[in-house]
Amino acid sequence: MTTTCTSQAELEAAIAAGESDIIINSPAGVWLDLRTPKATRVTAWGSSTVTARDSSTVTARDSSTVTAWGSSTVHAWDSSTVTARDSSTVTARDSSTVTARDSSTVTARD
Repeated sequence: MTTTCTSQAELEAAIAAGESDIIINSPAGVWLDLRTPKATRVTAWGSSTVTARDSSTVTARDSSTVTAWGSSTVHAWDSSTVTARDSSTVTARDSSTVTARDSSTVTARD
């Protein structure tokens, strides 16, 4: 089942409930902090802003913004913006923008 979250409280409830497919579609200016088990699939849509920590995996779409920490993995599409820190891995496509720091890995396509 897919769960759509627009706030931190909804995101935490979905993670606590063990949801395996989460869509973040929060309004512009709402920042969500994400720590999920590796098996959880999270997609950030629209103007969502997400911080992925630990070993979280996020797919960023539209004009969403993701900051990845730890060993997080981000797949960026469309006009997404990603900042990768520590040992994060990013795959960027289309018109995505990526800033990589520390020992991050970036693959750019299109």
